[in-house]
Amino acid sequence: MKKIVVAIVLIMMMIGLVACGGGDVDAVADKISFEQSSSYFGTCDAFNVYVMSGVMERPFSPDGERGTMSEFCRITLRGKENNLLRGTFTYTLTYNGEELSGAFSKDYGNSYSADTRVAAHSSGLSKLVIGDGINAYEITLCDNMTGISIDRARALEIARGEFEEKIAADTDENGIFKREVHIKFVNDWGNPDSEYYWYVAFIGGNHNSYAVLIDKMSGEVMAKR
Repeated sequence: MKKIVVAIVLIMMMIGLVACGGGDVDAVADKISFEQSSSYFGTCDAFNVYVMSGVMERPFSPDGERGTMSEFCRITLRGKENNLLRGTFTYTLTYNGEELSGAFSKDYGNSYSADTRVAAHSSGLSKLVIGDGINAYEITLCDNMTGISIDRARALEIARGEFEEKIAADTDENGIFKREVHIKFVNDWGNPDSEYYWYVAFIGGNHNSYAVLIDKMSGEVMAKR
């Protein structure tokens, strides 16, 4: 009889360990298809430079599903006087002591970008030089996430609280969340001095979404749609 009681207790303990030890998949976190982990800004006389990194699905497609994920580090140039409408631009990036070089591709209008396919973190990114074929601009990068109180995990938690009922309605009977999740650290690119906020969006297959803009210090929801 004593052995039976001990066996029952052990079974109950194992059930508890599965429940508390991460046995259940987090349906929302499992659908994150874009998650930004760093944000930098630099400037010179000719242009502004934005650097962001994290993990994202490739190919990137906001279709409600998460594809194969990989790290990324994207550098974007935006001209100050519509002076990047045409031209050839290159970068040299020092990351964890290794020098990486490449060329920018035209985005649209006055913007160019380059995907270095590495993850840039404040401890690894140390130097950036932009070339235009004539001049070389050494850019001092400012870490936009220095001193923030709300990290991306907390931002997701706040967003989930705002849309608790919608998320429940978008989770099927098998526990699968029927949207993908984007977590970005954004500001108004038209005004480089503007405040940065966390943007968390839940995107469906027909490109409809619900999203929040969250204060990086207080965690207050500044906008919701």
